[in-house]
Amino acid sequence: MNQHIFPDLRERIESFKEIKISEERLISLSPLINYLRKKLSHTELVKLNYIGINNSHRSLIAQVWTQVAAVYFNLDIRSYSCGISQRRILPQTIKIMKEHGFKVFKKSSDDQVYFAWYSQEEDPITLFSKKTNDLINPPADFAAVFTFPADPETKLLFDHAEKSIQLDFPDSYSKTDVSSIEKWSEKFSCELFYAISAAETRTIQLKNIT
Repeated sequence: MNQHIFPDLRERIESFKEIKISEERLISLSPLINYLRKKLSHTELVKLNYIGINNSHRSLIAQVWTQVAAVYFNLDIRSYSCGISQRRILPQTIKIMKEHGFKVFKKSSDDQVYFAWYSQEEDPITLFSKKTNDLINPPADFAAVFTFPADPETKLLFDHAEKSIQLDFPDSYSKTDVSSIEKWSEKFSCELFYAISAAETRTIQLKNIT
């Protein structure tokens, strides 16, 4: 475990060991687990681009937690996020990140850009809402991970992706109030750490069946 991750984040990660994941959710996670296992077994760089509707909450939360997981497990994983459309980052998103242990600040010269710190040693994650054609997105050798129910036409926007992965969540997790975003963040972060633990034998073991 990376000891430089902020204590509140480390404590939350340790709590994942006691959370059970249902068999139904394990089935939904299997495409992500299989992709991670394939890339990690060949010591290849893993690039995950999380796709949201507006890139204002779920996809950004997925991006920051994935970066934390990469450092925690000391794995070569890079995370990105973008949206089919573009909207300012929701204040609720920043609030939840702070409550979960991230240190998040606005860039002084641009109120639409944030820096999220999660470690004493690592560079912060730069967060801003962006569309699918933004140049910061990986052009190839990445998995497009959809954080909303994407239709076939939407998935065609990422036909250049190495893998298309649909993260299926109940409709309640698409709401944008603080409580719903917090539930989504808790659920995603726990399941992400499980997925990596299932793909990488050196990781923590979680209880996985309800």
